[in-house]
Amino acid sequence: MNICAIICEFNPLHNGHMYLLQQAKQHADFVLCLMSGNFTQRGNLAILEKSMRARHAIFAGADIVVELPTLYTLSSAEFFAKGAIHLLKSIPNVKKILFGTENDNLDLLEQVATLYENSNFTSIITQHLKKGNSYIQSKTKTLEQLHLNALAQIARTPNNILAIAYLKAIHTLQADIQAIPILRKGAKYLDRTLYTNYSSATAIRHAIFEKNYINVENNLPYYVLDDLKSFATKKAEKQFENLAIYSILRDKNFFATIQDCNEGLHNRLYALTTKHVDYIQVIQEATSKRYTSTRIARIFANGVLQINKTLLQNSFYHPLYLKVLAVNKDTMQQTLSLLSKANFPSIIQGTLPKNLTPFAQAIYDKDRLAAYIYKQCTKQSGQKLQIITRN
Repeated sequence: MNICAIICEFNPLHNGHMYLLQQAKQHADFVLCLMSGNFTQRGNLAILEKSMRARHAIFAGADIVVELPTLYTLSSAEFFAKGAIHLLKSIPNVKKILFGTENDNLDLLEQVATLYENSNFTSIITQHLKKGNSYIQSKTKTLEQLHLNALAQIARTPNNILAIAYLKAIHTLQADIQAIPILRKGAKYLDRTLYTNYSSATAIRHAIFEKNYINVENNLPYYVLDDLKSFATKKAEKQFENLAIYSILRDKNFFATIQDCNEGLHNRLYALTTKHVDYIQVIQEATSKRYTSTRIARIFANGVLQINKTLLQNSFYHPLYLKVLAVNKDTMQQTLSLLSKANFPSIIQGTLPKNLTPFAQAIYDKDRLAAYIYKQCTKQSGQKLQIITRN
């Protein structure tokens, strides 16, 4: 029996995600969602607590939801993807991974991923980085410099960036996993326009915070909207922002140990923090062509959780764990049995397995800290393993 995996945030789950889950069910016996926990890759709090979003995934068609460790969630596309594939590779029955893209031509995406692994290509990227460009800009400029304009166009859109990172990670980790790109349906990733039924998660979150429920109700399942009405709040972000400011004032030198916080960026962030105190102002003033606002927000989140680059980089050489958030009751026996064959131990009902290594325990402790901080900021508390019966 084979598993098709989807790496996701579901922040929140909407019609586009429903479409992706429907596609995945056509490619395997079971669908596994490897889902970010209480933080997002943008470095902020998820709009709903992870156990709630995991329940939504099961209702929408997933068979089992496993949490992506927080140190991977709060990473660049490259480490986010590599961490996800590291976990999925440990499950022998995961034979396919399905993801949404702006371009579903697998051959072209593979071409870009292969180029990114080439040492001559990476040396040109370094030249563009020295000119103050971001990592993504440097990659696309390198493709343009090599007169690969069509590939450069593909490599600059958000979902394609992640897709290419997944393919590169599959190559690097030698994972026996087939990639299946699915053309993104509806609005673009960052489009804030509300459409009839396929708006982006960005537009939906913006509308929810404005309590514009009527215009989003056709864009997502009723059970997601009901939870958003009850639990989504923008006030929680302010609580976290205060923690972020405190974290750098407390120990600015730790920030120098965080992945992607280099070239003295920690000193600039500290100086801006003492000048403004307001988190949003710090982010805005620190943002540049080289350092995107998302990258800076992730650095602050890593600072709050005390996640350094040594922990992140060493994680790929260690067995970790598979923290199960939710399962479909109808297929639970089969999916948990398949998970038991994995090279990484499963964490179920919060009970830590005896073969969990001290290194994996250190990473799991970051997940628990993230859950605690999320609870303090949002007043939403999580649940242990959820066994969901679909209606």
